[in-house]
Amino acid sequence: MKIPSLPPKEDGILVFALAAAAAFFGWLFGWNSIVWQNLILFSAALIAVLALRASRRTERQKATLVLLHEYDNSEAVKKGVEVLNKRKDNQSPFDEAERVAVRDFLNHLELLAIGLKNGIYDEKMVRDAMETAIVRHYKRAEIFIRKARAQDGDVREVAYEHFEALALKILGRLKKPQ
Repeated sequence: MKIPSLPPKEDGILVFALAAAAAFFGWLFGWNSIVWQNLILFSAALIAVLALRASRRTERQKATLVLLHEYDNSEAVKKGVEVLNKRKDNQSPFDEAERVAVRDFLNHLELLAIGLKNGIYDEKMVRDAMETAIVRHYKRAEIFIRKARAQDGDVREVAYEHFEALALKILGRLKKPQ
């Protein structure tokens, strides 16, 4: 069961309905009855929970907007995208400056994926803004990620694992079953 949260307009109707129900039961059972008092306490607790959920969602959305703005204006992202866009799979290895640019770019995307996984950022907003870009970046950086893992000697394959998981999750959702 999905618990509604504020501030969407339909929740204003829920709060109004709770207040109307409380007033009706207060009239029905008498204003000084235990039922009335418990109903008021329950209504207050429910409204507090809804307000807390709305506050959390709003803060998550604000953090996502800040992240997306920083992503669009980041020099590290621009350099990394530029390096990945001009490279082909069969080209010679990256030089040191290109490797640094791509690692910085992938580190941004890894932090984004970690934030999404832990509920810091709003997944729907990120998907609306960057869904195809995330998949495109992953496909272009896939060879670099594999080489980075091999060079680091990381047997568990954890380099950029959250970004990879996010991209594969989106890619799986984008592919339509036939």
